[in-house]
Amino acid sequence: MRLIFLFVYLSFSLVNAEVYKTIDEDGNIIFTDRPTVDSEQIKLKELKTTETVRPSDTTSNRKSQSEKDEDSNYKKISITSPIDGSAVRSNSGNVRISVSIDPALRSGHRVLITLDGVELSKGTSMSASVDNLDRGTHTTVASIIDSSSKPIISISSSFSILRASQ
Repeated sequence: MRLIFLFVYLSFSLVNAEVYKTIDEDGNIIFTDRPTVDSEQIKLKELKTTETVRPSDTTSNRKSQSEKDEDSNYKKISITSPIDGSAVRSNSGNVRISVSIDPALRSGHRVLITLDGVELSKGTSMSASVDNLDRGTHTTVASIIDSSSKPIISISSSFSILRASQ
């Protein structure tokens, strides 16, 4: 298990680096960025990436101009915890996700918080908690949605969970 984690970690963290594999006298496999006499170079596959899908800025044609203006008045939405790109040390895997918006949430609107595509919270709460989260990188999306669950404004953020191995 540790070997798989190490290999995945190396493939994410070493973009254009060379990786070498050696086997020590006890039969343990070691991956490193420094070649040794008996090491073999590992060819890493290029990582596949995708762009984050953002909700459309257009609103339904059925809304009046004043409703459209009201919807577009959200100036800012941010995920304040965990910070984008951060590493969170949590051996229990417990994380609290916090969202901030400006101005305050309007009547009929809700905050939708998802983690890796799974809904955590949908309502007026600006936070959600998750327990026993697996180690690795996770993506959080926070959206303000209207009464028909159409997104008004959204933001995504990624963070990594660091847990001690067992």
